[in-house]
Amino acid sequence: MIKPLLAIQDGKPVFVTRPPEFEPGFNRSDSMSMLDSDSDWPVVIEYLQQFVPKQNTLANYLKEVERFALWLIHEKQKPISAVNRADWLSYLDFIKAPPAAWCSHRERKFLKDGSLNSAWRPFEIRTVHEPLATKSVHINDEPQLVTGLSESSHALAKRIIESMFAFLVVAGHLNASPAMSPRTRNRSSNTKKSFSERTISDCLVDYTIDTLFHAQKHAKSQREAFGHLRARYIIQLLVGTGLRLSEAAGHTYAEISIRGERWYLDIVGKGDKPRSIELFQDVIAVMKEFRLAVGCTSPTPLFNDPMKLIPRKDVRLAITGQRVIQILRKAFDLACMAKLAEAEHAASPEDKGNLLRDASYLEKASAHWLRHAHASYFLKHSGQNLKATMSRLGHADVGTTMIYIHDD
Repeated sequence: MIKPLLAIQDGKPVFVTRPPEFEPGFNRSDSMSMLDSDSDWPVVIEYLQQFVPKQNTLANYLKEVERFALWLIHEKQKPISAVNRADWLSYLDFIKAPPAAWCSHRERKFLKDGSLNSAWRPFEIRTVHEPLATKSVHINDEPQLVTGLSESSHALAKRIIESMFAFLVVAGHLNASPAMSPRTRNRSSNTKKSFSERTISDCLVDYTIDTLFHAQKHAKSQREAFGHLRARYIIQLLVGTGLRLSEAAGHTYAEISIRGERWYLDIVGKGDKPRSIELFQDVIAVMKEFRLAVGCTSPTPLFNDPMKLIPRKDVRLAITGQRVIQILRKAFDLACMAKLAEAEHAASPEDKGNLLRDASYLEKASAHWLRHAHASYFLKHSGQNLKATMSRLGHADVGTTMIYIHDD
């Protein structure tokens, strides 16, 4: 039976089920290792421990490492040091469509009494709807149940396990990595193409904000009105600052400094790089509105203010990244439905096509698309100032910033 293997306890990765012992594989290094352990399973913990300071990162990496380890145990009955290239390619195919026995609807690893949940499985059963923009706005389709990882999740899983193998090779535990990806040519052109399809225009962001504002004003209850305000606040915060979702979740209003009429948000971002972001006036305005809505006595941040940038009901705690994603999805779907309603009454086929195209972007938009949108906007309005844009986004490489340059 498939049971949880790894978990985070007291902020650290641990085994919650004892993994089976295997004889060392052909790839085990005979040279001196820099790791404490000389057996395969404990070195997995050593790999994960480097992410302890970043708990969200640790959770993501642990999930993928656990999936891979369980696959080795149940499907291959071999240790990490016995994995060859064929095994690795087989695993990449496996996670595209894992068998039903490996999947469940969202289940916690532990029951309320602290025991392992026998209903938990490594992969979640997802529901996928027919794209809204391809059907009538009035049709409620039955969702399709899907067990495999999405394209982006599959790519993330691949990178994480590649990273683990690279770590074990560099540390002297393995001779070589079976997951080493070949170099690809013209990577920059592929990156540009990917970016162009994963961003949202200023007009569509404004349209979504206006749709939420209208829904807030016509809400039937205070709770419903607050939901629309919160979604609008999150969108304006992310698109107005270019924050990564993890950065927004990890900071508080204590990081806002005020100098005259100007507000600055001090961020420690990816790679522990500090940066200061001057806030636009529309972001300041929605921050004040949101603070009053959650019960703060002051619309202006106070000294050492403990309120999280995206708070729960207890404003000292941040809501999860997954919850933010759900809020954004609901907001963009609302704007998408509004575009579809307009398309039904369009004056010409061309107008209808343009509205349906807008709807198709809205139904795919995400938090990271808002970061892309901010980057393009700031670069354009800073006079193509690469250095300022690079600093604002926290990029380590100017080449990353350059993908936002467009030929207007």
